[in-house]
Amino acid sequence: MNKPRVYLAGPISACNQDQRHAWRDDLKQGFADEFEFIDPTDNIIHSGESDYHVAQADVEAIQTCDAVLANMWRESIGTSFGVLHAHLAGKIVVVSDPNFLRSRMLAFYADSVQRTVPSALHSIRMFLRVE
Repeated sequence: MNKPRVYLAGPISACNQDQRHAWRDDLKQGFADEFEFIDPTDNIIHSGESDYHVAQADVEAIQTCDAVLANMWRESIGTSFGVLHAHLAGKIVVVSDPNFLRSRMLAFYADSVQRTVPSALHSIRMFLRVE
């Protein structure tokens, strides 16, 4: 049986290495037995590629997943567009809002908004069981 694929959306631009990778790496290490994670910092964002190609690869990666976990620890235009693309593609979308941004737009397009990344992953787990 294939593991559910979860796209790890979150701020990348204007972030340092730890901000980009730490939470994604924690999930990949802690839950690799249960989920296959699609991490845009691993295989989508490459220096030298045009913005168009990066955005196109991002949308294509989202389309291949079962769910999107969007860690919105700060505002991010790219993450917001990823949430929209996932919603329009009929994917499960769960947003983690640890800093109480309370974005109405994200709440509208998300299936659930949670306080922490672990609770967001748990919410994805519950949505997948229903499907």
